[in-house]
Amino acid sequence: AFDVPYGIDVNPLDGSIWYAKLYAHKIGRIDPRTFEITEFDTPLKGPRRLRFDAQGNLWVPAFDDSGVMKFDTRSKTFETYKLPLLAHNEYEVPYALNIHPKTGDVWVTSNMSDRMFRFNPRDKSFATYPMPTRVTWLRDLVFAKDGGICSSSSNLPAYGIEGGLASFICLYPDGQN
Repeated sequence: AFDVPYGIDVNPLDGSIWYAKLYAHKIGRIDPRTFEITEFDTPLKGPRRLRFDAQGNLWVPAFDDSGVMKFDTRSKTFETYKLPLLAHNEYEVPYALNIHPKTGDVWVTSNMSDRMFRFNPRDKSFATYPMPTRVTWLRDLVFAKDGGICSSSSNLPAYGIEGGLASFICLYPDGQN
């Protein structure tokens, strides 16, 4: 099995290192002083490129289960949120996510429907944004100084993307500057 780490971030509250184990369906913590490792089973499968918010909550995409998980590192509890689907019995494969530094919104890639999601943790709502090309495969999300939410689209092979070339896509939603 490929139960190796896939994704890493640092808790801004205590400096602990956290990682995802994609095919083992676990997240783990490395204590910054003792290097002791503690692992937690995830309620949804396929944890990948996890990120912390400013409050020390760990947000984890669930690649195999069309969702997003929030792990409260203090109480050691999960909350799960299913991504909105286009039709009954479809699924999404959220590859990565990132937390907007100003709004705290959780931005999520979705690599089955050529969309990007914004999850508002305050009211637990999703907004969806269509991508400009078909067969978009977003890798990671970064926030540009000009307000853009950007990612590379790099399906393998690249000629499978509409237009036949890998690209860099930036989304400029209202109110995010």
